Amino acid sequence: MLSTFRYFGALAGGRVSLVSGHLKARALLYALLAVFAIGALVFACILGVMFLADWLGTRGALAAVGGMFLFAAILTLIALIIEQRRHERRKLAAQREEQRLMQAAMITALPLLKRTGVVGIALAGLALAFVLTRSGDDDDED
Repeated sequence: MLSTFRYFGALAGGRVSLVSGHLKARALLYALLAVFAIGALVFACILGVMFLADWLGTRGALAAVGGMFLFAAILTLIALIIEQRRHERRKLAAQREEQRLMQAAMITALPLLKRTGVVGIALAGLALAFVLTRSGDDDDED
């Protein structure tokens, strides 16, 4: 019986090392991709400023590029606010679903608790207190 578990362990260990090696290589390649993409973006901005400087002058070009980046920053801030609100709605819905499932579990366990007596009721009370305090602690995480 132990030899069977040993084979399964070796099989799982080989699979984990294969996947972890792949993930490490992909992470390095994605980091390199990000560096090169940022470099290309910087040089594209420089080229854009040079074209605008020929057309609008140096100050006008810098003002135009600064305005574009300010506009992009405002759009990003709006996207962050929208995402935060979506997250809060999903979190609230998940908490409601968790409470609904806990209530259903408590109702299902009620006949069992009646049969087990005082110890069962005490354990149910502890479980309910744990769930209620845990759902109250989730508000502080975000």
